[in-house]
Amino acid sequence: MLPRDLIMKALRRIQECCMTMLRRHWTKIDQFDVSSALKPSKDEFKLGLQDFKQAGYYGEKGARNYDADDLETSTDYMERAARHMERAADLLPKE
Repeated sequence: MLPRDLIMKALRRIQECCMTMLRRHWTKIDQFDVSSALKPSKDEFKLGLQDFKQAGYYGEKGARNYDADDLETSTDYMERAARHMERAADLLPKE
């Protein structure tokens, strides 16, 4: 079994990488115009990104501070983000 410190260090590194990626690409979504048919999907996708960003924040904070509540909050945001992404896909126009 891996030592707790090693697991938390790996989790913190994963969360930091996710946050870096989200910060880098967050503003780009608003630079793209989409048709009115795609707007609901884009809006739902953006909500998912916001929740992924929050998940990363709480995950990194929880890993850094060994805080189970923050890690649980991170998980809640990940689940919400996944639901937004599913809805975004469902809202895409059918061909």
